[in-house]
Amino acid sequence: MEKLQGDGLKIMQMHGNEDYIKAFIEYGFHPLKRYKCFTRSVLVLAWSFAPLLFQKFMEVDFPILGFFSVGVGAIVSVLLIVLCNGRGSLYLNRFIHDGLISLDFSVSMLLFAYQEVLIAMGPKPWIFVLLCLAWIIFVTAVIVIRRNAVMRGYDYRLKERGQHSNIEAYAAMGGVLGIFSAKLMPMQEKFMVGMCILCSLLASIGTLNFLKVYYVKKYHLTADTDTK
Repeated sequence: MEKLQGDGLKIMQMHGNEDYIKAFIEYGFHPLKRYKCFTRSVLVLAWSFAPLLFQKFMEVDFPILGFFSVGVGAIVSVLLIVLCNGRGSLYLNRFIHDGLISLDFSVSMLLFAYQEVLIAMGPKPWIFVLLCLAWIIFVTAVIVIRRNAVMRGYDYRLKERGQHSNIEAYAAMGGVLGIFSAKLMPMQEKFMVGMCILCSLLASIGTLNFLKVYYVKKYHLTADTDTK
């Protein structure tokens, strides 16, 4: 009898978790149109050349940084076309697309921040490591906090009340970390570096789409218009 009751509680908990996750997944969802996937992959590739153009405009030369940006942009563009082709799950197409776009822009702004440091001070590898570490800490914290909120039914309760979740708390975290990181820079002109770091961290909140991808795959979730 006790075993049956325990199994029953586990089943109820599993279904409760699935309802919580669906509330998180379905908020703001709309299918991705196939032509947008192609056009945005082109825009991503074009944007990846921005550091090289900026270097030419400023008459500085840091080719490794520029080529790294182009390489990241090319990889993201290919992944957008291959993974978001409209033939699979509508959920996966949307969330992978949004996650990759956010990730690409976030990495680009981080590279711009370090490029500002290079222009002002020359190569400083430890600063690049600091920027990457701050980015990793922030993204990890956002994903962990959001996952815990989902599993506690935060989105489900908001959905029941007809309200929507927000990102103000994560934006505030990004602002504080961005300002703190900029303050650590041993240079006078910190405004542009701080703005680039802030934009990078705010854009990185979009990596929560990869958490949605994880849940979609784990629970085999499908949108109402998916082919079943």
